[in-house]
Amino acid sequence: MNLEALERECLNYLRDVSNPLVPISARRRRLRPTAQHAGADENELLDFLRTHDEVRVIEEDPEGEAEYAEAGIPLGPRAILKLRVPTTAEMADAVGGQMARMAESLQGALAEAEREGDAAKAVKVRAMLARTEELQQRFKGAL
Repeated sequence: MNLEALERECLNYLRDVSNPLVPISARRRRLRPTAQHAGADENELLDFLRTHDEVRVIEEDPEGEAEYAEAGIPLGPRAILKLRVPTTAEMADAVGGQMARMAESLQGALAEAEREGDAAKAVKVRAMLARTEELQQRFKGAL
């Protein structure tokens, strides 16, 4: 197995992939079946990436593994280029933006429920809006 070629291919892939957090099993399947990668199994690839200065390996699986597996979300170790790990500010911006869009959608649903005179739906949407606002405040406090 040619480690230099393996390193080059892995780093290029981790730089170019749209989702920067890549399951090791998916990365292994994408290695070109050439003589230079012959014999490289998933454990060897994982050992190589764990010790690489430019790569971070994340090995914790979320709770509810069976649900993720049923949904087709691969579990197991994942790799990300350290340069692609988002900063706290980037994460705050992304989550804040998602929460703002969710609140905006809920406001639209509330307006629709009120326009239609659907009191039960309006009560549910108001409760979701309150939870969203609470989550936004908790998130801001956590950072």
